[in-house]
Amino acid sequence: MLDKQLKRRCMLTALVLLGLRLFHLIPVPGVDTGHLAGMMEKNSLLGFLDHVSGNGLSGMSIMALSIGPYITASIVMQLLGEVFPKLKDLQKGKPEERRYFGRMTLGMSAGISLAESGVLALSFMKQRVFLSNIWAVPGILLWSVGSMALAVIGKRVTEDKEHFIGNGISLILLVNILASYPGDIMEYINMVMLGPGNRAMPATLSIAGVTLLFGFTVYIHCVEKKIPVVYTGKVAAGRSSVSTLPVRLCPGGVVPVIFASGLLSFAVLGLQLAGKEGTFAAGLLNAANWFHTGMQEYTLGVALYIVLIFLFSFYYSGMAFSPRETAETLKKNGGLIPNVRPGKPTERYLRKEMRKMIAAGAAALTVIAVIPIALSGVFGVSRLSFFGTSVLITVSVIMETKKDIAMQMRAGEYMAKARKGGLFYGEKALSASR
Repeated sequence: MLDKQLKRRCMLTALVLLGLRLFHLIPVPGVDTGHLAGMMEKNSLLGFLDHVSGNGLSGMSIMALSIGPYITASIVMQLLGEVFPKLKDLQKGKPEERRYFGRMTLGMSAGISLAESGVLALSFMKQRVFLSNIWAVPGILLWSVGSMALAVIGKRVTEDKEHFIGNGISLILLVNILASYPGDIMEYINMVMLGPGNRAMPATLSIAGVTLLFGFTVYIHCVEKKIPVVYTGKVAAGRSSVSTLPVRLCPGGVVPVIFASGLLSFAVLGLQLAGKEGTFAAGLLNAANWFHTGMQEYTLGVALYIVLIFLFSFYYSGMAFSPRETAETLKKNGGLIPNVRPGKPTERYLRKEMRKMIAAGAAALTVIAVIPIALSGVFGVSRLSFFGTSVLITVSVIMETKKDIAMQMRAGEYMAKARKGGLFYGEKALSASR
């Protein structure tokens, strides 16, 4: 049961998220929304950006970019940390070094938001979405400021555990995704379930499919391989002890899918900016064409999407779980994997096991991401294209927040027992620890 302080943090976090959603209702001036709707219908990959922004793009809100630039900046900074060791040291260093790394990430986020705003504005100018090109200037400024405001507030929520709960950036993304669900559901109901003929079977299959999709997503987030580790010597006070080293099925989480979808989405914007929207390349990047009957030549696009998911899964997961660092830590602490020698043999064994798990995880992510795209092509419902990605983000953030709340509850129970004298002599131990 939640204690009063934890309830207060949950309520305050919810109020902040609700307040941020209200800003999505503020439109950018000087936009022809009817023209924009037609542009969004032409390419479903732009729907991914719309989902991430909580329909901010289709509504031309000042929050059209949402938290996307900060997420991109965070991933890029982590990738750069693998190339430049000093950046990695800052990320894992003392509190002041981590704060400096955070400010660098915010700075990169500002640059990315300006660049994305500029590309978006130029693309809209070319498509005549703006009533006049002069409106592109306030659009760029408002989109950039809106994105940075979300990043700063989200970062504040993450860091201020005294007043808030969970990861602020992830929660903002979750709320945006949840806001896009009603539109997806209504479009599917209107086009598939309320169409001519007997619709009982499509309705039943839809409910069963969504249930299975959510269930499978929860399952892959929970699956992990537990490698047995035996500790000897000083670590176990002269006695052997057995522990396990968990290797997750998806060490990179939902990041590979987000990065693959985002990369293709901005490639679409780039083609529109270059006036190439009617070319084969533009059709190839349109997810609505991948499984459309009579457009088999565009199936190559889904192959590109799958390759990107696998590439990002292997690359990003290698950052989340380092076999070399893990092997070194085990060796220093007297940890041994049965039938595997310490040092390099342990590193090779861990890398082999990790690659197996990543391959299986990338395949699972691909299934979740591609099935809704296939259904959208069959039924002609473009908004369904990235429903799988939305489900991945939803499940990932909810499970992450659930773990955070559970940890806070355990900490609260510990403090309550300490005050009552049931742990370390109650108030005396509590005051001594201070």
